[in-house]
Amino acid sequence: MEPEGDMPKEKAKNPPLETYFDLLGGDIIALQEVKIELAKLKSTAGEDGGVAYRFSSSWEAFFNPCRDKEVGIGFNGVATYVKTKGVCRCVRADWRGLGDEELDRMGRCLVTDHGKFVLFNVYAPCSGGASGSIKLRFHEALSKAMDGYRNKGRKVILVGDLNIAHEAIDTHWNFRRVRVDKILSSISEPEAQWQRDIKAKWRKIIEQLNRTREVVEQVTSNSRTGEKHNKWRLRCRPLAGVSDSNPNNEEGAAFVFLSTPEENKAYCESTYLYEGPEEPPRVQALIDLMHKVGGVKWSAETIADIANLDKHGDLFGGKHRGELVAWMDGLVKGEKSTMIDTFRLHHPKAQGRFTCWNQYTNRRYENEGFRIDYILVDRELRDAIAMPQSLHLSCGNEEKVPQVLKAWGGQEEVEENPTRQAFSDTFEAAALAATFTGGFEPASFSGAGTTAPSTKAIHGHLDARQSGIIYTPPTYSDHVAVVCHFKFEADEEGGQGGGKELAKDKGTKECQPHRAQKSLAGFFGGGGGGCGGGAGKKSSVFTTSAAKAKGKESSNNSLFKNSGASDASCGGEEGGAKKKKSVFKTTSVGNKRGKPNSKNTLSSFVKKRKSPNVTDLM
Repeated sequence: MEPEGDMPKEKAKNPPLETYFDLLGGDIIALQEVKIELAKLKSTAGEDGGVAYRFSSSWEAFFNPCRDKEVGIGFNGVATYVKTKGVCRCVRADWRGLGDEELDRMGRCLVTDHGKFVLFNVYAPCSGGASGSIKLRFHEALSKAMDGYRNKGRKVILVGDLNIAHEAIDTHWNFRRVRVDKILSSISEPEAQWQRDIKAKWRKIIEQLNRTREVVEQVTSNSRTGEKHNKWRLRCRPLAGVSDSNPNNEEGAAFVFLSTPEENKAYCESTYLYEGPEEPPRVQALIDLMHKVGGVKWSAETIADIANLDKHGDLFGGKHRGELVAWMDGLVKGEKSTMIDTFRLHHPKAQGRFTCWNQYTNRRYENEGFRIDYILVDRELRDAIAMPQSLHLSCGNEEKVPQVLKAWGGQEEVEENPTRQAFSDTFEAAALAATFTGGFEPASFSGAGTTAPSTKAIHGHLDARQSGIIYTPPTYSDHVAVVCHFKFEADEEGGQGGGKELAKDKGTKECQPHRAQKSLAGFFGGGGGGCGGGAGKKSSVFTTSAAKAKGKESSNNSLFKNSGASDASCGGEEGGAKKKKSVFKTTSVGNKRGKPNSKNTLSSFVKKRKSPNVTDLM
């Protein structure tokens, strides 16, 4: 849908980050890629010093910044914020949770003990920035560490950016891999024309690609600024008679370019690289090669048929899914699995519900992304997972939902109507949610950056804060938040840690390098609640519902994972019962080369000034 014309464009005011956490109502907030140096956490100097990363006395903060100089100080990093008087308060923390010195020093895992469960806050190595051996080693060490707690009778919750899109449904169809080997090996003639095309030409296409491929330098220019860039691009020769520029050549003399220009030559060389015709290509690569090298151009209807999971789901799977996906299978699939994917528990068929997009090419506005951020819980905690207040997911701007539903299914919005339930599982609904029905605007290619959302859009994205995914604005991060609610009984002390206070052991103290600093009261000139929070790329929210225990009233707690960053505005209403709490995880955005980007971090919320009133946000 087009952006609504009546949406005001004024920028929302920036509240302290603690105010935003309070609006979400969380008990635990897990952050990844916080990109804060250990030295800064210990320092009192400037607004980026350790004092800026403390909230008021209502929150405890725990950090594991990257300590490995080879990885890069100021990279990675995880942080967990915990309500001091919540049902899930922390009694101990450990930054050496993986038991592997090299991995622990990377700042990718932080373990906090909350009494009835142990929380692992994780930022796993990504596919583009770490070797396969490190990635697998990290996940194996993580499994071993979680099992170590289970062997002691403890229950585990795992939150964070696992950098794994588990199933085909968790990936946009462009990136799904097609089992061409099944098509090529089929004895009978396939019914679908596109499968017959593959069977007739795919082997010849791969042979031609591998024989004639080369990476060449290509100069690109910005159409608006005229700025030129030297990049790399893959090309090869098409099959004989295919080239538009030389349709009669015998050897396919004209070259065709594949994929898009890349800044990194090595990365460009690694694309469209297949050992043989049986290796599964991604859907977009399949379309590209069939057209440019094989001369077969499929219609939009054919491409839609290829991407139809319900019809061709058996063609997306198999051994090609890799060791990391197999690791994920072991966690959440099958009779021997140990954990539950809390999002899929409530929304098993929801399509297009991604948590990360390529921000540099505005892929969020096409909803071309991945679901790689999770809240996984041990199966023994299944009964502690609270049922969402509503099973339908966000469908974008709530004010526009009635007319959207009427256009889609002929029924306007009513409370929990079946049309909305069905619509919220569609890709179309997910696309509307990703952009707040046009309320979040794409970045300009002129280099001006992502457009700050309006107050209305900032306010509106909180309406779905209990739906499993909270679509935070793109100015916060290239990730969005995930949330889950739980039910835990409070102990006599109001928490579930057996009445224990926060431990004073060496490991816990090392997770709080900022604790030696003075409180925030003086830093903010007595202006109310403090602010802080390391800027990170992603976040998780964890919610729990506390049943009445020994005279204690019930309260709701949430675990929330979200992406946050930049100097964007935050805001929202104080909706929901006052005793509902959520856990919120935020992340900051780095620059294109993956370096820390101080402009796009949550540190912009840390201002040496009086905190604004929450009502100023509305």
